[in-house]
Amino acid sequence: MSNKTAKLQIIGLFIAYIILIVIYKDGDMSDFEDFQTRSIKLGYNFEEHFVETEDGFIISIHRVRAKNNSELETSQNFNNNETSINMETLQQLQKKNPILMGHGLGGSSDTFNRNVEEKSLAYFLARSGYDIFIMNSRGNKYSYQHKIYSIEQSEYWDFSFQDMAKYDVPAVANYILNKIYNQQAQNQQQTIEQNEQIKLNYIGHSQGCTIILAALSDKSVPSSYFENVVLMTPAALILHGTSPVSDFIQKVDVLSFFQQAGLHKFLQMNAFNYYLCRAIPYICEFSVGITTDNFESPINHDLFYKLMYHYPAGTSTKAYIHFNQLMKSKKFQKFDYGAEKNFAMYNSTQVPEYALSNINNKIHILAGTQDIITPLEDIYYLKEQLVNAQNVTITLFNEGHCSFIIGKENEFLNFIPQILV
Repeated sequence: MSNKTAKLQIIGLFIAYIILIVIYKDGDMSDFEDFQTRSIKLGYNFEEHFVETEDGFIISIHRVRAKNNSELETSQNFNNNETSINMETLQQLQKKNPILMGHGLGGSSDTFNRNVEEKSLAYFLARSGYDIFIMNSRGNKYSYQHKIYSIEQSEYWDFSFQDMAKYDVPAVANYILNKIYNQQAQNQQQTIEQNEQIKLNYIGHSQGCTIILAALSDKSVPSSYFENVVLMTPAALILHGTSPVSDFIQKVDVLSFFQQAGLHKFLQMNAFNYYLCRAIPYICEFSVGITTDNFESPINHDLFYKLMYHYPAGTSTKAYIHFNQLMKSKKFQKFDYGAEKNFAMYNSTQVPEYALSNINNKIHILAGTQDIITPLEDIYYLKEQLVNAQNVTITLFNEGHCSFIIGKENEFLNFIPQILV
């Protein structure tokens, strides 16, 4: 392709984009609301907390609780992240263990509230009486800050799920348990046996499952922190996926090309995707059908374009390369830097695998029969590797990889509170 042809194509895409904006500029402004704006508008109690990881990333945590529930309301000081909760309120919150949620690759807290309200997981659980904390992993739009680096520097984007598991998960879990719950009671000269009474329930989707499995396998975070671990379409052992797009990416090695070209932050075209999916829904339906969910998946395509304004929310190209590595190697392993750097990093030229046998928590897997990224073969194989976990359960739903987030049916919603006991 000549430079002239390439330039003409870019100009053509730009003109098409402008046409789409002109045609659809008068859309529903709620489509563009961030997590905080939508939550407050709907009447939920919302707080944003920030925690610094050991390696300098500033992670945003979005906290949501039931609307119109005065006994759970707090007064929030956003300058120092201190929340004033009296002991009576604290005891009420202890009736149900709080929930920490982890989003998928390239996602953010927005993926848990973009469905209609009654079917958005974050809001459903908040209305069910749970104290919800959503971890915005490093590199997404809510967690762009770093103590040293800016997002304009390549050093900032030198991370994958390995770093999220090693640094983000323990920092966030420690903050919730030891600052929000335990420290506030101590500040009021009250005593609670935090280690015995309060634990976290964890709910992850896709990469959100990957990072908790890696963190528990490596003992980056104490297993005693978690009462239940719920894995929705866990992306760890990816052996039999049938996604044509994933297969193409593996064969052509597009991601490595991006990184070598200096594209350390994975491409974001949110506005373009939004207007395109809104104008020509079939394009997005087809794209999902060859990427994550088969064509029978009950995705709510009437809402899917709304999600596209918020997804992808930002992550590194390296994060995608690491998942590509998992698919190629068919192993749940750490990042492969090549023999020389592997030896420096891991004291071995070989890439270490995560020891899933180290996990001893209660594990509940929610799998989708329409998922083409993590099909049922891989789900059952994962269960076999969790040899020391407590009572590993697998429950099947008529869902795909994405429809767990923005599906029409979402029958799994009523199931989750039943297992968080």
